[in-house]
Parts: sequence; structure tokens; C-alpha cells
Amino acid sequence: MSGYNTLLTSEIHVDHDFVDGAYTAPSCTEEGAQVKGCINCGHEITVSVPKAEHTWDEGVITAPSCTEEGFTTFTCVECGETMKGDVVKALGHNHEAVVTAPSCETVGYTTYTCSECGDSYVSNVVAALGHSYTSVVTAPTCDAMGYTTHTCERCGDSYIDSFVPATEHDYEKTVTKEATCTEEGELTFTCKHEGCGKTYTQVLPKADHDCEATVVEATCLGYGYTQYKCANCDHSYIDALTQPLGHSYKAVVTAPTCDEGGYTTHTCERCGDSYVDSYTDALGHKCDAFTDIADHWGKDAICFVTERGLFAGTTATTFGPNVNMTRGMLVTVLYRLEGEPFTKLDSAFTDVEADTYFAAPIAWAAANGIVAGKDATTFAPYEDVTREQMAAILMRYAKYKGYDVTATNDLAAFADASSISEYAVSAMQWAVGAGIISGRSATTLVPGGDATRAEVASLLTRFVALIEK
Repeated sequence: MSGYNTLLTSEIHVDHDFVDGAYTAPSCTEEGAQVKGCINCGHEITVSVPKAEHTWDEGVITAPSCTEEGFTTFTCVECGETMKGDVVKALGHNHEAVVTAPSCETVGYTTYTCSECGDSYVSNVVAALGHSYTSVVTAPTCDAMGYTTHTCERCGDSYIDSFVPATEHDYEKTVTKEATCTEEGELTFTCKHEGCGKTYTQVLPKADHDCEATVVEATCLGYGYTQYKCANCDHSYIDALTQPLGHSYKAVVTAPTCDEGGYTTHTCERCGDSYVDSYTDALGHKCDAFTDIADHWGKDAICFVTERGLFAGTTATTFGPNVNMTRGMLVTVLYRLEGEPFTKLDSAFTDVEADTYFAAPIAWAAANGIVAGKDATTFAPYEDVTREQMAAILMRYAKYKGYDVTATNDLAAFADASSISEYAVSAMQWAVGAGIISGRSATTLVPGGDATRAEVASLLTRFVALIEK
């Protein structure tokens, strides 16, 4: 009974029952590991796995030299570790001999040099031979000492001794180049001793110049002077300077125009030099004030007649290019072209009041046969002027001025030529022939049609260009 109790109180040990768990593979530098676990109690142990063998490459061969052994270097392709194997002994030197013979001053010897690596050493030294001199005497001359030269027959080494003083030269002189005013001369000295012939030269000074004088008068900017020039060469010099005269300017004023500014030109009366100053701005065009001509076909002619003072605007800011021209307006334009001569206001026309702008122009034109009234007492100044009336009045003015009115055109190109009033036929022929009037179209003149202010401005521009050529 007591043995049974003892069995119950004693520990009973049972071996673990391990199975493989996690596994770490070994490398060539580190051990691997195998984890084992008991399936009964879960207890784990780790068992080391030996390192793997290196995996070597084919190796790199280092050849042996004269002094160093050869070998092969193997490298592990896994970890890069290297090892040296297949060692080969050093080859040893292969010396070749070169003999250097002795000279007068240096020893002889043999140089042994390895043909593989260049290693060298010297042996078999032989003593120097010493010089073997022969002597040559050089006699003194007029300008050089005499001496004895000792020269070694083997190596050419030499030295000089036994010096003897030089003798004296015996010179005679000769002029070898005559001096001129541009070049120095030359005096040559030659030694008379036989076999010497030593020479040297001395310079002969230049001769004086033979100069002639020329007087140059002073100018506005340039000095006056006397120039002396040698008759035998190009040598010259200047003397007797006088001060420049300075400019003597005369001023001419150019008045400003519509397009260009004014200025004063100063021109020297002596030399013609000029400069410009006192600039003034351009006056500008009168027609710039008109707001109704910017894109009008007759703008250039309108600007011309307003700048010449022949036309005025219908207001301060309008020209009225498409407004019909009246008889009073046309006569006023010609009156201005004439320069507005003084005229007595004794016109017979009762419809022309003395205080109107056209009173003096109509009186002047009637007095000079340039216009006629509608009848003896009526002029009709406010009536629109026709194209044929305009041609007739303009031709009478041209005749009054004595201008050439021989130009003509048969008007055959115009289908309405037959409708021209009899009094105006020759005037229309002249105006068309002179290029003053053109047709309303290629085939019509429209002689009885009204003329606008722009048309009259163009006609007057062409007329003025014709008479001012």
C-alpha cells in the first residue's frame, strides 16, 4: 500500500515529441536555423544549420613577373569573399648587357638591364683614358690677340693659353657717300695692313635745305601761314602763323508754312559755311478745322484753296463740300485770286447790297468784263452757278489776265455737248482742252448742271497749277 502511494506522488517525465517549424536557410557567411516545436506541450527549440559552402567563380589570373609570384583570385558569387590559389613562382630577371666605353674624362662600364621589367645595375667599371692634346698657334692681328689652342685628339676638348697682344691698325679715310639735304653722307676708314682690311664708318651731316616760301592767307577757320618747301626734296615747314578770320554770317529767315516749320539760315559771306537756328513750328492747315472733309474725294483741293485764301468755310468748322456754288461765291473766289484789288462799289446790280461779302468782288468782275448780269440790273448772286457759267467766267478772267487760252477740245466724246449754251461753247472747249474741267462721266459734261463747292475747288486748283507752271 505504501508503494502505491509513492507512485502517485512521484513526477513522471515523458520525452517531447518535436516536429519541424520555421526554417532559415544557411548562406556561405551565416549559419541557418531550424525551429522545432513539441506537439504535446508547445515547447520550442532552435537548432543551428551549418554554413553553406562558397560558390567560387572561374577566377582572375595574375601573371608572375620577374620579382612577383603569379596567382589566381577566386571570388564567391554569393557573398563576394575572395581567396588566392594556383600560385606560380616569380620568373626571375633576364638581364642584357650594354657596354659604355671609357672617354677622356669619364669611366667605362657595363649596364645590365632586364628585358622583361627594366631592372638594371652597373658592373665592370674601367678607368677614364685622359686627354691627348695637340697645339695650334694663332698669330696676333691688328685688332685681335694671338694665342695657342690645345685640342684633344680623342674628344675635341680644347683650351687656350699663351696670349699675345694685338697690333695697331693703320687707317686711311675715303668719302664713300656724299651728304644731301635728305640723307647723311658716309666717311669710310680702311686699315692698310696686308691681310687686315678692317673698316669702320663715320656719318657726314646732312646738307642744308634750299627752301622757297609760299604765303597762305588766313580763312574763316584756318590759320594763315608761310610755307617753306625745299627745292631738292619734300621737306617743308610752316612759319609766320596768323589767326583765322572767323565767319561773317548773313541771316536769311524762312517763314513757316502750313506743313513745315520756319527757321533762320546763317551763311558766311566769305566761305559759305552755314547753320540753322530759330526754329518755329509749322502753321498747320486751315482746312484742319473742317469736320466735313475728312473722307471727301476733294479734300486735297479744298485744303489747297483754303490755304491760298480763295475759299472760306461755310462755318468755322464746316466747308460744305457738297453745297452748290453760287454765282456770288465764284466771283468772290476769283476776286481773292486777284489779290482783292480796291474797287468802287458802284455796281448797277440792284440785288447786290453794298454790305454783302460779294459786293466788291461783283463790282470788280463786272467792271473788268469778267461777269455780266442776268440783265442790266440783276446779277442773282445767290443763284447756283452752272458748269458752263463757271467755264465762261473763268475764261473771261484768263483773258483779262492775258493767259494763254488757245487750248481746245472738240467735245466729240461727250454726248450732251450739243446742250451747251452758245455763249459758253468756246469756254467749255478751252476748259476741257486745258484739263481744267472734266466730264461728270466719260460721255457727259452736264453743262447746265450745278457745281458743288468741292468741284469748284478742284477746278480752281487745276487752274492755278496751270497758270503757275
